[in-house]
Amino acid sequence: MKKLIIVLVFILVGILLYFKDTFINKFTINSKKTVISVNNNITKSKSDKRNYRMIILRNGLKALLISDPDTDEAAASMRVFAGSFDEPDDAIGIAHFTEHMLFLGNKKYPGSDYYSNYINSHRGMTNAFTSKDATVYYFNIVDKHLAGGLDIFAQFFISPLFTADLVDKEKNAVDSEYKMHIKNDFWRGYHVDKVTANPSHPYHNFTIGNLETLSSDSNATLRKKVINFYNKYYYSDNMALTIYGSEDLDALQKIVIDKFSDIRQEKTVNRKFDDIPVYNKENLGKLITFKTEGDRYVLEMNFPIANQIKEYHEKPADFIASMLNRKDIGTLHKYLIDKNMINYMSSYHQRITEKMSLFSVEFDLTAKGLNQYDEIVGLTFSYLKLISSNGIDKWRFDEIKHILQTEFNYAENSVPTNNVIKLLENINYMPVEDIITSRKLLLDFNSDNISSVLNKLNPMNMRIILGYKSAETNQVEPYFKVPYKVEDISDNMVNKWFDVAINDYFKLRQENKYVARNISPIFKFSQKNNAPKLVLEDPSRKIWYMPDLLFNKPQINISTMLNTKLFSNNIENSLLSKIYVELLSEYVSSKYASAIDALNLIDISRNKRGLIISLRGYSLSLLAKLISEINTDIMKFIPSSRRFAEIKEEMIRSYNNDKLSSPAFFSYYQSKLILEKNAWSAMEESKAIQQVTFTKMIRFIKTAFNDLFLESFVYGGVNDGELSNDFADTLSKQLNLTSTNDTVYSEQVIDVPAGAYHQILETNNPNHSVLNIYLDDDRNHAATAELLVLSGVLGTKFYEELRTQKQLGYVVHFSHYNISNVIGLWNVLESPGSNEQEINKEINIFTNSSAIKILNNLPNDELSTHKSSLISKLLKKPNNRQEVFKEKLEEIIIKRYDFNRRIVVAKKVSNITKEALLNRYKSLVINPDKRKYISIHTNKSPGNSLNKMKKLDDVLSSKV
Repeated sequence: MKKLIIVLVFILVGILLYFKDTFINKFTINSKKTVISVNNNITKSKSDKRNYRMIILRNGLKALLISDPDTDEAAASMRVFAGSFDEPDDAIGIAHFTEHMLFLGNKKYPGSDYYSNYINSHRGMTNAFTSKDATVYYFNIVDKHLAGGLDIFAQFFISPLFTADLVDKEKNAVDSEYKMHIKNDFWRGYHVDKVTANPSHPYHNFTIGNLETLSSDSNATLRKKVINFYNKYYYSDNMALTIYGSEDLDALQKIVIDKFSDIRQEKTVNRKFDDIPVYNKENLGKLITFKTEGDRYVLEMNFPIANQIKEYHEKPADFIASMLNRKDIGTLHKYLIDKNMINYMSSYHQRITEKMSLFSVEFDLTAKGLNQYDEIVGLTFSYLKLISSNGIDKWRFDEIKHILQTEFNYAENSVPTNNVIKLLENINYMPVEDIITSRKLLLDFNSDNISSVLNKLNPMNMRIILGYKSAETNQVEPYFKVPYKVEDISDNMVNKWFDVAINDYFKLRQENKYVARNISPIFKFSQKNNAPKLVLEDPSRKIWYMPDLLFNKPQINISTMLNTKLFSNNIENSLLSKIYVELLSEYVSSKYASAIDALNLIDISRNKRGLIISLRGYSLSLLAKLISEINTDIMKFIPSSRRFAEIKEEMIRSYNNDKLSSPAFFSYYQSKLILEKNAWSAMEESKAIQQVTFTKMIRFIKTAFNDLFLESFVYGGVNDGELSNDFADTLSKQLNLTSTNDTVYSEQVIDVPAGAYHQILETNNPNHSVLNIYLDDDRNHAATAELLVLSGVLGTKFYEELRTQKQLGYVVHFSHYNISNVIGLWNVLESPGSNEQEINKEINIFTNSSAIKILNNLPNDELSTHKSSLISKLLKKPNNRQEVFKEKLEEIIIKRYDFNRRIVVAKKVSNITKEALLNRYKSLVINPDKRKYISIHTNKSPGNSLNKMKKLDDVLSSKV
């Protein structure tokens, strides 16, 4: 009997083993909620403490999981491998329009604002973009709410509603986005390049969409086209997901399986454009000239080359770009600057299709450079010839390789949102193991590959795009209405560029002495400073110090502020200081280009208190030496009169060009300059700059540093003992510090009396905007806490009412306002179709009626959610060293020294009541006797609403 039982057991086991796939499918895969592949072997930096895993779900969806136990900010991104190139010929802009529609509700969460409300109430942000061959959706959120955000996010790709009445409304949002860019010269040049490309390739097409293209069909037909596009391309095998959270990899995997396994699976669609050249023979060898809207001169040299993705170990195009982008003596950049031909240049490459990349060399020209653009092109070929003949050396490659390896070994953690967006960009083109290193490292030297790319950078394989305001044209691009002209580059010119000799000035750099070969050890600090401490103070100096306790990287940041009143005691000196710092920065960037290339960040900037010298590197002794050398240069530096005149002219053009930017952004930036003492707006500076002369500049330089107060902040891999008085004494002797106390200006805002004020800003952008500011008399932590909660509660509602429902514009924002330690609330709306009076009417309906109802009816649990999420955001751990450094440095720069500000504000948030929010809001926005209300309008349609308001100019006399 026992033998019979044993035999039956063996038979049963055999049957089970034989039919194991059937049983597994029935009991564990029938729900589709499982994975078919798991890969934990993703190469990462030795300093990267995060864990990575790539999984493939049963439905074919690829998902990269990033576990960061130290994060309290989570993020996610879905990359759909379909973009504007995939649009059918009868549906221009449908990819972008589909992106918009996915935000507006699904079967599980049908409300058009449910997703945005959820993300906002948990102190996150969300957005999307449509590129040539992909559409990317992403969000971040307080970490503990990642699963809830993903539950809604997943439904974008499972059960979108494409609600019929919202199809009609959302056309206006797409049109507003299109019109926001219509005066932007980057977009204008881009569309001229597109319209002159191969008409058989979808790159040639208009892709944003507008009312013209989206209204050519009935709403029902347009909705059907959206659904058809979605059904064709939005399937699991054509997507890649990244999620970033604090949970371990197994927990993240479970969330992904649970939320995303129901995305449908289809067969992969073959793209129609893979074998069509973006530029055919008829499109090359062309000079394409277009009229800019702004007063600027633009030159681009564009060369189609082979797609570089498969060469990610060798990166030949990156190697060439790094050679072209150098700025030291002997380089193309330095030569063109010295000859007054350019303001700056850059080179880079970008993938256009799976088979083609575009290598670009771009120049921002001077007036002289515009007239001699053909000489600049010839000089570029001359420098490329130098690289080709003398620059393809293994030691140069190895030097760059070493620098990139050092940077990778000690890389700063990027913010979670950047991680989730970027990492899977090339997932379809390389092994999973290399998705991190592929973007960061050079591995293999191959001179033939470098030569192959260089051979493509020739006059026959080139398109030149030249943009300037007075260009002669004979055609008009149909959507951005850009006048342009296409001409053949003459054979004589092509032959001249082919035969160009190497310019005698051009020299390739020898071995870089600044490359860090021996990295300083990582310190184990005994102290637990969570704020900078003052390690030296006397009548003319302060030195602050803070160890890197969180990240333990062998990096050091040093910022030295040379405080002087003369940088902002009047508008003329403020302008002189701006020009001076521009000239000084250009000089330092060129002289110390080798140090900068070797990962020693050197930045020269200014604020109204004086000059700021910021450095970052791996050696305190090297950084101290650099500071000493730079300070010596500062004391001796005298610019040329020619370069002074060029920078001044560039600033004048910049003031004019600013008026073409988005009126909403222009108004917000100008509001801070208008309201702050010892700061002047673009309008004020554009008038005063005409009186600035080189003689005044020389006088300014001789006196600006006569009375200095030095304040430094040192952060990172250095211990307290290394910050000896020698460091400070060296600086003091060099700078001849004589000030007996810190007398520079503190942050101040003009004293605006209670009342309603208006300001009109003239712009050259056809859109209209209204920016409303409500200044608070209270400047304490409790008031800040209440304003932050108010911005969270009302921000999404403002967007939903005025953008989603009323479709007044694309730029719609409501938030907390902070200028020079003065706080308040602000809102802004930019519209292509409504004037300022109409916009302000709708804003007032929200601020005076809707907002009060929202606050009165605010459920306690919703308030608690806003409060807890805000506290989490205020107390969130920094993502990297730079976040820590910048936050603490800002407190030192503005002389507030409130290093634990976020912690204190977070404590105040926990005690906020609904009554306190209402009282704060009414006092700030509603009460006419107490409020300080400023309305800034662009362009000239003030209407009756502004007639009841005082002019802000009447109180600006107290600025200085």
